[in-house]
Amino acid sequence: MQNGANKRLANLKTKAETGLDYVMLKLDVISPFGKKKLKEMRPFYPGDEQLLNEELDRIQDIVDFIKAYPKLKDKIQEIYMELKDSSGTIERCENSVLSVVEIFEVKSLLLQMRRLLKIIKEREIVAYKSAC
Repeated sequence: MQNGANKRLANLKTKAETGLDYVMLKLDVISPFGKKKLKEMRPFYPGDEQLLNEELDRIQDIVDFIKAYPKLKDKIQEIYMELKDSSGTIERCENSVLSVVEIFEVKSLLLQMRRLLKIIKEREIVAYKSAC
């Protein structure tokens, strides 16, 4: 399909008629990174079936994780709710010295990332022990 024809599949009228706008409004996105991804979201066009299947597999992995570890889901959700978008600060640190406030902002982001990593590692250990 030609590129122009693909664009017709993703116009505003199509989004409204398919219910995409309604679904996107109902999403409860809790992190600034998720909100950014939501704004950048684009539809899968004919020919993107492999990419769509990969995305659906990732979603299924998340659904399986939530079913297997409902308490961890709450902890992870809490961490995401506390995240602040530090991407501008991180980009600025490449060319200039950060202020104390900016350093604290990056430190807070790293601490949240460490909490997420700890949860993931603990889950991997539990999964490994249960497989033995």
